[in-house]
Amino acid sequence: MSLVSVVIACYNHGRFLPTAVENCLREDYQRCVASGDFFVLYRRMLTFYRVTQLIGQEFEPAWITLVSGYLQRCGRWELEVATRSRSEVGESGLVITANLRRTVKLAWKQGDGQGMDTLFLAKITGTAEPTLEQVNSTSGDCTLSFGPPSLETPAEASLRKLEWEYPDDPGTPDWAASGYPTALEIALHPGTLRTTIAELRDEAFFIRPIEKLLHSVTG
Repeated sequence: MSLVSVVIACYNHGRFLPTAVENCLREDYQRCVASGDFFVLYRRMLTFYRVTQLIGQEFEPAWITLVSGYLQRCGRWELEVATRSRSEVGESGLVITANLRRTVKLAWKQGDGQGMDTLFLAKITGTAEPTLEQVNSTSGDCTLSFGPPSLETPAEASLRKLEWEYPDDPGTPDWAASGYPTALEIALHPGTLRTTIAELRDEAFFIRPIEKLLHSVTG
């Protein structure tokens, strides 16, 4: 059904609009749970928001609360990030490589403000503690083993940009029926761990400054 048809139906049967909003959002939430199509809730919300504008009604606060609840429950993802770092410790010839992994639990969160701003300004963000899977050192002078890592800064990820199948054009009858998302951009700060050298097997290494025994790992 086109947006024009929805407008005509809602204008002629305005008293049924609350029921339509509630039923459609509930069905879309069930679809989101079953298929992972999170943005179907946004598409529906935007369609009804446009309808209320065209027929001169307010988008009820209760509907904002309803769709926010569905978005919070269904808007959860896991982002797996694996990286490999390589760094040289001063002029010692020591090279340290490390493999890190993070499982960032992303979640939809309401935006600041009131009313529809809580939906339009919403964010998808998450944090995680990096896990050090493996750390190795190579040097002609010594062999090292490392102690347990400690967290310096957590990994952070957020949805920065979302592109749709075709852009919204408020001047067209099908405004807000903008198809499906086709591309997204995620901002990532990988986080930092600090390791310490637990064992040293070359006595000559002790003549070097002690601060070289600390190493920050950033993926």
